[in-house]
Amino acid sequence: MTNQAFRFLHASDFRLHEPCLGLVDPPSELVETLIDAPFQAVQRVVDTALTEQVEFVVLSGEIVHPYLGGARSIAFLLEQFQRLDAQEIRVYWAGGTLDPPDQWPASVTLPDNVTFFPRGRVTTVTHHRDDQPLAVLAGRSCLEDGRIHPGEFAANGPGPFRIAVACGSADTETLVAHDVNYWALGGRYNRETPMSKQPVAHYPGSPQGRSIDHDGPHGCTMVRVDAEGGIRTQQSVTDVLRWRTEKITLDSDADRQGVERRLRERAQLLLAENSDRPLLIRWQLGASGKMGAALRHSGLDRELISWLNQSFARSTPAVWTVDIQTRVTENLPAAWYEEDTILGDFLRSVRRMQ
Repeated sequence: MTNQAFRFLHASDFRLHEPCLGLVDPPSELVETLIDAPFQAVQRVVDTALTEQVEFVVLSGEIVHPYLGGARSIAFLLEQFQRLDAQEIRVYWAGGTLDPPDQWPASVTLPDNVTFFPRGRVTTVTHHRDDQPLAVLAGRSCLEDGRIHPGEFAANGPGPFRIAVACGSADTETLVAHDVNYWALGGRYNRETPMSKQPVAHYPGSPQGRSIDHDGPHGCTMVRVDAEGGIRTQQSVTDVLRWRTEKITLDSDADRQGVERRLRERAQLLLAENSDRPLLIRWQLGASGKMGAALRHSGLDRELISWLNQSFARSTPAVWTVDIQTRVTENLPAAWYEEDTILGDFLRSVRRMQ
């Protein structure tokens, strides 16, 4: 176990070849941000590593598809590696299904500070500080089935702090018994920590969400290890624009003016709380009575989307409405559920499904 405190940065799922999806006719002011967001977010990841003067950077897969990403993505990634190399920060990279090492272009040479773990076997590398072993990194790029086999990352007895670097999925309980202190995992868009106590297993998620399914802040993870081997993780937010799902429950007697007022107030509040990045919002409205029917069947939802985007898309920063979903909250008489009728059978079936 380590007797020196250190910190490293864990990131994954750059997916530099993937654009942001799910927007229809966004304003011209937002188009360039949508195109560049994945790149800007990754640059912020590297900025964080440099500012924090981390010991090393761990990349756990799905960084870039070398052919779908094209020359821009490859050149950009190399530039970021070189920025780290200039500060003598090493990079330990396990590829995923999109970026296996055997698909990396033979004509493109990685900088000397990058260790790209092979796919065929788990390889171990010892990271030193002042000629003293600080941590052992055991890594392997993703197998074709996307499964992680924890036993292959196990230590052969006591040693320095051990980090397993892998992309894919594994049963949480199988990660415990293999003398690994930190499982640096990748392959998921959203941040997850399947195990928060030693050993820690963590997915940092993508530095930039690509769709409304990637709700909330995105970034990378700073990992701090104390002299006794204790682990503390902290998200460093890097996203350039943010996807949000906002839920509003409307009054039973709400009219259109009331709905617009509630939406305007919430949008203004979001602007005040998120003054540093554009927001892409899916509204989920709980409605009953005539308003519930109007939102679902009369086209009012589309009219509200247009009104919201005319009102807030050119604010600073922009607030762009992606979608409005309606959840009917009608309270039906309890006796209807007890009827020995087709209606009663239907309502009871719906309740069971819910």
